[in-house]
Amino acid sequence: MNCVETGVAPDRILAQNTAGGAVTRTRPLCPYPQTAIYNGSGDINDAANFHCGGNLEEPRVVCADVLAKYKHEVKGPLDYTGTGVKGHICRE
Repeated sequence: MNCVETGVAPDRILAQNTAGGAVTRTRPLCPYPQTAIYNGSGDINDAANFHCGGNLEEPRVVCADVLAKYKHEVKGPLDYTGTGVKGHICRE
């Protein structure tokens, strides 16, 4: 409401997943181009253990999340399918 009435956007929004009426996971939703970054300790299902940061426009941030295909993790190439990332950007 504050965002609409005063033009001040929140620094993050808390999202949660529930199962059987109980909250099972919370995560911060960060303003683009930031992303939720795990602090390195604590429960990965608790938003308190994440902070907003990074820049999803920077290749070093995006490329770190590209994965290899299943069963090719050891020496297989990264799989850019469906990521929106162009492979040549990550290889530079």
